[in-house]
Amino acid sequence: MNKRQEAEDFIYDLLKEAGLRTIKRHRDGITCECPFHGGNSHKSFRVSTVEECEKATEIYPYHCFSCHAKGGIYMLIAKLLNISIKKAIKVFKRKVVLNQVSLDKLNSAFNEIGKAIKTLKIPTEEIILPPSSKNKKVMYNYLERRSKKYHSVLDVPYIVRLYELYYCGTGRYNGRIIMPIKTLAGTVVEFNNRSVLDNVGLKALYATNSQIYMILHGLNLAIGHKKAVLVEGSFDMYQVVSALKGDKRFDDFGVVDNMGTSCIEEKILTLVKYFEEVYILFDHDEAGINATEAFYEELKDDVIVKICTKKIPRMKDPGKCTAKEIKRALLNPEINIKRSLLDRMLEENF
Repeated sequence: MNKRQEAEDFIYDLLKEAGLRTIKRHRDGITCECPFHGGNSHKSFRVSTVEECEKATEIYPYHCFSCHAKGGIYMLIAKLLNISIKKAIKVFKRKVVLNQVSLDKLNSAFNEIGKAIKTLKIPTEEIILPPSSKNKKVMYNYLERRSKKYHSVLDVPYIVRLYELYYCGTGRYNGRIIMPIKTLAGTVVEFNNRSVLDNVGLKALYATNSQIYMILHGLNLAIGHKKAVLVEGSFDMYQVVSALKGDKRFDDFGVVDNMGTSCIEEKILTLVKYFEEVYILFDHDEAGINATEAFYEELKDDVIVKICTKKIPRMKDPGKCTAKEIKRALLNPEINIKRSLLDRMLEENF
C-alpha cells in the first residue's frame, strides 16, 4: 500500500491486512467479521465508505451490530495497526485521496469540533439575559450556599462572569442555572443546567436526543494551556478553576468538563489535538475509576497522562473537595493506573 488511494480501497486493504475474513464491498460500505469481539459473521461489522457528516472525528464511521463497538476511521486505524491516534491521522492523510471532503475542510471541521452539534431550541424569553436583580439574587444565593457547604472554595462572582452563567426564571427551565457551552469560535451550541431547588427530581434537564455527552464543556477557555484537567461535571470544573486561581504553579493548567464519564473518540481526538498533558480527575467512585482507566488507555500513546482520581478522598468528587485536596491530587498523581484484583474487591466491598 505505497500509493495514495481512494478511501474505499484504503479501508478494504486495511481490513484485509488485519487478517479479517468475509470482507465484502457494498454500495456505501464494507462489511466483515468484527476485529474487536471476533464474531465470524460478515454482517456484524460495517465501515461506511461515504462521507456521512461534517465532523472530522466521525468520517467513515464503523459499527459492530453485535458488540456495539463504534468510532471513526482514525480510531479504527489506530486499533488495527496498534499505533497512536496521531500516527493514525498521518497514515490516513498520507495514503488517502479525499474526493468528498478536502483536507482543508477536514482540518476546519476538526478545529471547530462540536459546531455541527444541534443547538437546543429554547424560547429566548425563558432565559433572562442579563439576569434581573431578583433572578440574579436567586442564582447567587444558591451558588454561595454551595460554596459555603463545600469549604468556601467556589469563587462565585468569578465563575459567573467567566462562564457567563444565567438564571432561567420561567418556562420548562424555570428555577435552573443556565451554563452556556461554546465552540472554540465562541458560538453557543449547547448548555448545561442545574436546578437551584433541593427537592427537584432531576438536577439537570436536557432535551430529547441531546448530544451534550459528546461535548467538552469549558474547552474554549482551556485552549492555550499546555495541560488539561479533565473532570466529570460542570461544578467539578468550577471548583477546580476556583481552587487553582492565583496559584502560579497551575498557570499552565486549563480545566475541561467531560460532561459525564463517556470515553468517546470525539473527546479523545480533541484532547490529543490541543493539549500536551491530561490530568484525569474524575469522581473517586467505581464509575469514575473505570472512566479514568478507559481515558488512560486511549490517551497514553499520544499525550502525557497523569492519574489523579484516586488522590482525592474516596467517594468524593472534585466539586466537593477542599482547595488543598484538589491541588495535592494534581501535584501528586498516581504512578500505576492498573488496579489489582485485591484493590477491586476492596473498593467494591468497603
